[in-house]
Amino acid sequence: EVTEGGASALVFTQFLATFDRIRNALTAEKIPYYDISGSDSRLSREKKLRAFNEDGKGSVMLMTLKTGGVGLNLVKASYVFHIEPWWNPAVENQATDRAHRIGQSTTVQVVRYIIKESVEEKIEVLKDVKAKRFDALFSVSEKETDLGPAGTTLTRQDFEFLLS
Repeated sequence: EVTEGGASALVFTQFLATFDRIRNALTAEKIPYYDISGSDSRLSREKKLRAFNEDGKGSVMLMTLKTGGVGLNLVKASYVFHIEPWWNPAVENQATDRAHRIGQSTTVQVVRYIIKESVEEKIEVLKDVKAKRFDALFSVSEKETDLGPAGTTLTRQDFEFLLS
């Protein structure tokens, strides 16, 4: 629907197996796409990025967070899809910011896929708890109850929660 409507999307994944599955699905559905991964040379990567940005039709740029999360200007995209969550929300935000650059003229919609009752869902819960603790560090009134005894570190209790 995104590309048929003339819009473009960035799709970020963590794992090469997921990357390959998405690439195969895009090919099978005949959805125009470009992809960059760690196996691309600098020249190949630059060529693909330029082609994506200059493509006058809707298309998808498929990337891993490691290869596409930093230093790119991809304002052609008005959708960002995060397939798997990452421990550090700043890494995801930085990747999302590839579409939020000077020159962006449309609203960017961001979608994060989380499987219900999975470790990914638990990671999101822990990220929220850690973010609240971090925010409490810089609030007007710092209270130990806001921070909790562990501050912003991953505790044994957090780890046991992930495995439960």
